[in-house]
Amino acid sequence: MRKRIAEASVISIILLILFADCAQASDSAVSDLPMTFTDSENRLITIHAPVQRIIVLNENAAEAVVILGSGENVVGAVDQVLEKGGYYPSIKNAVRVGSRTEIDFEKIVKVAEKEDKIYPDIIVLCYTAPDRAYGMGADTVSQKLSAFKNITVIGLNFYEPEKVKSEMLALGKILGKESEAERYVAWYDGEIKKAKSAVLGQDQTTVFFESMGSSGALSDLSTYGGNSAMSQMVNEAGGFSIFQEECESAKVAWEWVAAQSPDVIIKHQPLTAQDGMPGWSMGDSASAKKLKEIRNNILSRPGGTKIPAISNDRVYVLSVDATVGPDLPVGIASIAKILHPEIDIDPDQVYEEYLELLGVSWPEGRTFVYPDVG
Repeated sequence: MRKRIAEASVISIILLILFADCAQASDSAVSDLPMTFTDSENRLITIHAPVQRIIVLNENAAEAVVILGSGENVVGAVDQVLEKGGYYPSIKNAVRVGSRTEIDFEKIVKVAEKEDKIYPDIIVLCYTAPDRAYGMGADTVSQKLSAFKNITVIGLNFYEPEKVKSEMLALGKILGKESEAERYVAWYDGEIKKAKSAVLGQDQTTVFFESMGSSGALSDLSTYGGNSAMSQMVNEAGGFSIFQEECESAKVAWEWVAAQSPDVIIKHQPLTAQDGMPGWSMGDSASAKKLKEIRNNILSRPGGTKIPAISNDRVYVLSVDATVGPDLPVGIASIAKILHPEIDIDPDQVYEEYLELLGVSWPEGRTFVYPDVG
């Protein structure tokens, strides 16, 4: 009996400490208000009240919020987020507010209103870049919502290597989730260090990175520019992108690509599994067929046999979902393994750790690179 009483007393003390810590963290978050900071669009933002509700206008923002443990506070999301329910198990009751490029601003206002009033406890997370194919920028979103007081629009990208950590720390501060943000940063730093160590001393591999916007015509292939996040990731993975013009993206002709004789060709593909879970299932005939078609299209391009990437069978399809966003270390590990198959690095393990941050179990039987790298 005494032993049970003693154990109960210990448990009670532990619970009191935990509740005290939570209360202290909450009091700290409140005491920091109003909070003023500069977002990644260089806009001065002020938070006047503790954030209780969040609207996410892209997948990167959704992942960042979930990693920080605030997924249940997401009240609105675009189609692309809701269609990938397997990635965001804690985002369950969010209202659909359009798509990344066609946002339903009236729906955002309806979501923001409570009893015909908008309280300053809601934020909208979006990209900073000028409106592009992958989403609207903060300036546009802010202008569209400018007539409605208390809806705070924040531009954070979560995909640029030089900004991901600072953006996560900023969002952690906004949401009162600083310890969770610091945990993510520690994981990020550890994985980047491993990748850089693995490729140290390796010969630089030249890469043509074909992005998602290619029309299908050989004269109209999309690629990433020298200023892009993907080009930086290739560099960190021990490679060199053959297109180095100072821009985010560009169009090139296959004839130009062939003249550069890249060692490796990587095709970025946003193909999403039908069940909304991470990766592609080769048991899914539709996914398997599509991946093979994409790769065979590249292998069969004219003059391909004279290009090292094709003659040496080093053409890969890489999942966008496992490379762009807070999962950036996964992308670097995957690219490093593609460019240097002999190095001691396991992208699947890195991705499994990342999915744990999201609260998602490792999806057995999935692939994120096609074909598998030996």
